[in-house]
Amino acid sequence: MKHNTIITSAFVALTALLCAPTSGFAQSILQTAGNFALLGGTAVTSDGTAGTIITNGNVGSVVAVTGYSDLNGGSGPAVITPPGIAIVSGAVVGQAILDLGTAKVGLAGMASTATMSGVDLGGKTLAPGVYTFGAAATQTGALVLDAQGKNNVFWVFQIGTTLTTGVGSTVTLINPGSNGGADDGIFWVAQTGGINFGSNNKILGNYLAATTISATTSMNGTGGSRALSQAGVTLVNDQINAKGGPGGSDWTGGLKYSGGGNVVPSAGSNTSSRIVNFSARAMSGPGDQTLIMGFVVAGDNKHLLLRGIGPTLAAFGIVNFLADPLLTLYDGPGAAATNDDWQTNSNGQAQGPSIQAAATQVGAFTLPNGSKDSALLFTVNHGAHTSGLLRPNSTTGVALTEIYDLDTVSGARLINVSARMNVTAGEGTLIAGLVIAGNAPKTVLIRGVGPTLSVFGVGGVLADPQISVVSGSTQIASNDNWETGTSTAAQIIAAAAQVGAFALPAGSKDAALLITLQPGAYTVVVTGVGNTTGVALVEVYDIL
Repeated sequence: MKHNTIITSAFVALTALLCAPTSGFAQSILQTAGNFALLGGTAVTSDGTAGTIITNGNVGSVVAVTGYSDLNGGSGPAVITPPGIAIVSGAVVGQAILDLGTAKVGLAGMASTATMSGVDLGGKTLAPGVYTFGAAATQTGALVLDAQGKNNVFWVFQIGTTLTTGVGSTVTLINPGSNGGADDGIFWVAQTGGINFGSNNKILGNYLAATTISATTSMNGTGGSRALSQAGVTLVNDQINAKGGPGGSDWTGGLKYSGGGNVVPSAGSNTSSRIVNFSARAMSGPGDQTLIMGFVVAGDNKHLLLRGIGPTLAAFGIVNFLADPLLTLYDGPGAAATNDDWQTNSNGQAQGPSIQAAATQVGAFTLPNGSKDSALLFTVNHGAHTSGLLRPNSTTGVALTEIYDLDTVSGARLINVSARMNVTAGEGTLIAGLVIAGNAPKTVLIRGVGPTLSVFGVGGVLADPQISVVSGSTQIASNDNWETGTSTAAQIIAAAAQVGAFALPAGSKDAALLITLQPGAYTVVVTGVGNTTGVALVEVYDIL
């Protein structure tokens, strides 16, 4: 007579021994959940007639494990290869479920490298990083993870609801470091939903879900995978090997816990951050009052979304908006591209769907159908570029200019963003927005330049600008005169020289801050001391 596969409280000591680190199963940010190849807060089931094989991990459930055989027996036909066993209920499974929840929360709290809401992962090649989906995520086809020759790197996919993969979808690692990928980490986290695998998938990494994880048939997870759910797990003729990664690894590298349960990069892993969005809102008009944005790109083939917003500002309470902004991109002395109405390009062809898809990807607000706002999708190489937002008929009004980095892999990046405009009181206050993405702090040089603009032939300058940096509703830094403040004049001069910014004259009333910011969204406000008005320039430089 075969022994029952259900391990009750009488066998807790034996189970703890089999699940301990000495068994060869993983201990990582998954903690005891890493001892399981399959784990469910409800039932774990194999519905196949044959072919499901679980290797290098236990199969655990709070409720029931059905259709599996292990070294203690069981009903099969799915096989749990030794030393893995089936474990139902008890303290060991309960602790593993708790550890799974802790890992989910920690991974969800990591700073995002890129927002990919609405983007299909199929056909993409992604550098190491944290990729965020506000709701559901899909993968239809091949996803390539490019380690770029680095060791101890990681990919985290933060998915708001459910992950669904198409038939024949695959995940592959390329260009591993000298360790062959053995110290890399891959984590898929469906925060409030489940994971639905299509047939004939090749999966890679640790799949964590709030609700059911299900696979149809012929899923190949032998390259290193786990399916860990706070609800159920259902497989049909599938193969899972928890330690099938390079050299017997399990794709849990690159990350660790810090204080307070936060998940952070481990020493030497892929810590990086970059500027992914810059915007400026102010009065735009003719001549020196034109709202001008400048940006500098390091590297080539940078994909960007540029928008010029006027009438849609009414939805945000702006009354004196620029009614019909014309957006122009300059590459050198001439215009490289223009747009008047965002849904139609300069050749009269429809571009609305592509503009809206790009905006959704980066989390930008939607432009209404038929609005007179403007937008451009374009690709540029290294160097300095400029855009202008105005009307040829010399009308004026409050406008917003925005630039978004559309790339989800590291490489070419924005290293300087700036905007020049006319600063007035009230709605005409110069308000700039800045978003830093990544998993590490970023040091930036922020300048508010007024009087020194006269050196460049600009008239009507803001005589005494002051800048403040706001996070949420909290002001975190401010400066009036650049030679005094939290940074010394020597530090400001050195930082400006490092990034190639023009020098500020000694004694000028320009403002500057050298500040280190955590990944997130910030607002930079430029006003005139004593509510004075005039043309000013706000600049943000990435201190590399």
